[in-house]
Amino acid sequence: MKKLSAIAGALLALGLVGCGGGGGGSSSNGVDTQKISGSVEASYLLNVSVCDKNTGICTKTSSNGSFTLNVPYPTELELKIGDYKLADVKAESANVKITPAVLAENNVTLAGYLGVFLHKAAGCDIDAGVCDMSRAKNLEINASGGNLVEKVKNFVNSHHTLSFKAGDNNYTITSKDLDYYITLNPLKTGVTTVEYQGAVTVGDFATFKFNFANDEVNYKFDGYVLNKLSHSGRFVNLYKNMFFINKNSSEFYFVTSGIMLAKIVNSQGDFDIIAIPKNYMPITAQDVAKKYNLVFKGLNINGNVYNGFGILSLNSDKTYSLIIKNITSGNFDSYTGSWEMNGNKVTLNLNGAPLMNLSVKVGYIKNSIVADGINGGYGFGSEALDITKRDLKTYHYLKVAPLGNNETKVCFGYTNEKWENNTTISVTERDSKCMIVRSYPKYGTVTFEEIKTDAPVTYTANINPVVNVNGVSVKLSGIASVQQNGMFMYSFFDGDNKIYTNIGLRDGKEVGEVGSSKLIGY
Repeated sequence: MKKLSAIAGALLALGLVGCGGGGGGSSSNGVDTQKISGSVEASYLLNVSVCDKNTGICTKTSSNGSFTLNVPYPTELELKIGDYKLADVKAESANVKITPAVLAENNVTLAGYLGVFLHKAAGCDIDAGVCDMSRAKNLEINASGGNLVEKVKNFVNSHHTLSFKAGDNNYTITSKDLDYYITLNPLKTGVTTVEYQGAVTVGDFATFKFNFANDEVNYKFDGYVLNKLSHSGRFVNLYKNMFFINKNSSEFYFVTSGIMLAKIVNSQGDFDIIAIPKNYMPITAQDVAKKYNLVFKGLNINGNVYNGFGILSLNSDKTYSLIIKNITSGNFDSYTGSWEMNGNKVTLNLNGAPLMNLSVKVGYIKNSIVADGINGGYGFGSEALDITKRDLKTYHYLKVAPLGNNETKVCFGYTNEKWENNTTISVTERDSKCMIVRSYPKYGTVTFEEIKTDAPVTYTANINPVVNVNGVSVKLSGIASVQQNGMFMYSFFDGDNKIYTNIGLRDGKEVGEVGSSKLIGY
C-alpha cells in the first residue's frame, strides 16, 4: 500500500495541503526585515491601533485583525483600543500573532477573562466573529496598572473574577462566560490540548485529545468491540485547519470548535466516530438535567435497532424517559430508568444494566449531546430549544456518503440558510471539494482520490416540527426535517455550539453531514 509520503504528495498536487507563500524582501532568505505583519485577535479585532514605540509609526487592524508596519524588528509595539492603552508587545520576528494567550503570558484563565473583556468592551457577543474596537468607550476597571491588561490581571488576582464598566453598562464576567469563551477559543487562550468525547458507531465510548502544540492525537475507546484500545500518533493538517490525517495514513479527522468526526482503520475494521468538545470547566448534574431531541442511527436496545429520532428527558431526580420513533416502522417505543454522572460522561441505566453513555457539552444558551449505545449505534442532538434566526450561519461541513466495498464519498462544503417564516427555512449546500476515500483494514490505511463536485443543492426544511407521539402532539424543538426531492433528512442548526448536522436518506442512499460555523483556531 502507499505510504503517507506518497499520499501526501498526491494531496499536495490536488491542492489539499496548504503551502505558505513567498515574497521578495531585503534579505537573502526572502524575509523583509523592514516590515512587521501580524494580527490582533480575541475574535478578529478591528480598529486596534498598533504603533511602533521606536519610530511612532502606527496603523490600525483590518476586519480580520491583521496589520502591517513598515518598521524593522525586533521592536516593541504599543496596542490601543480607542483612547485606552491595551498593552505593550515585543515583536521578535516578521510575523506577530497577538492573542489573549500572548497578552496573558499563557495563563489560560486570565486569557479567558481578557477575551471576554475585549468582546464586552466593544459591545460584542462573546462568540462574535469580528469586534470593532473603535466602539470601546468609557472603560473603567477598579484596579492599578499602566494598561488594560495589567488592570484586568490585578483585578482578577485580587477578586478571582472580573467586574468593569464599558460605555454605560456594568459587567461581571461569570464562570459561564469564561467557560464558553475558552471552550470556543482554546488556541487563542493558550489551551494546547483540546478534548472531545463521543461515540464509536459500533457502540464504544470515545475520548480524543488533540495537542496542537506538537501535532499529536491521543485517543482511547471503552466498550465491547474495541475494548480499551488506546493509541497516540502524530497528525498533519491537510485542508483549511479542519481536516487532519494521522501520519501513518490509518485515520483522518474533521475537527472544529463545535464537533469532531473521525474514521479509524485498523486490522479490526473500519470505525467511525462522532464527538463534541469537553467543557473547559467541570459541569454538574444540574447543568445536564434538560430535555433533548436526538437522531439515532443503528441504536440497539434489547435487539430493537432504531434509525430515527428520540426525545430524551434527563430529570433532576436522576430518572430519565426516552421516546424513540423508528423511521422504518413509524412506531414509537418508550424506555425509562435512572442516570448517573461521572465527569462529563452520563450513563443511562435500563433494568439495572447500562443502556447508553452520553457526552454533554454545556453551551451558553443550550446543550449539545452525543449518545453512544452500549450494544451498538449512536445518536446526536441538542437541548430542546427552538431553532431561531440566530442559529442560521455559514456552516463548513464534511458530507459522508457510504458507497460500499470500503469506499466512501467525502465532500467539504458550506451551507447558507435563509429564514422563510416561523416554520420553514431554505438551505443551500455548496460542495467545494470531493474525494473518494478508500479504507483497507487489512493494511490499516486509507487513501484519497479527488473527484468532481456536485452542483449546489437547495431545499426547504421544516423547523421545530410537531409530531404525534402516542396520541400526544410533541414539538421537536431544535430539529429541522426535510422531506422532498428524494430527501428524507433530520437536521440540527445549533448556532450556540456552532454545530450543524444532517443525517438521513437522499435518493435511497445514506448521507450524513457534520459541520461547524467555527473552525479550530479561528
